[in-house]
Amino acid sequence: MRALGDLSSDRDDLKTAEEWYGRAAMLNDTTSMMRIALLLESRGQKERAAEWLRRAARFGDEEAARRLQNQGVVAASAGQLNSGCIVAS
Repeated sequence: MRALGDLSSDRDDLKTAEEWYGRAAMLNDTTSMMRIALLLESRGQKERAAEWLRRAARFGDEEAARRLQNQGVVAASAGQLNSGCIVAS
């Protein structure tokens, strides 16, 4: 599914790309979660993008955790976010 999202993204069909990434994200594909976050960020939807970053970080995606830290969100190391809440270290 992520590959179909990538293909759609390459064709600048970002709405379809987001749909495919969303399907893959439902199967806990953190790369797709990150790609949704990037799409949302590009549209200026920073809060929704941060939600997807938090989801990816909960599943152990270190890049998502780093991005959250860079955005000024206090986060523990990847995999240490509890129930969607940010845990301060």
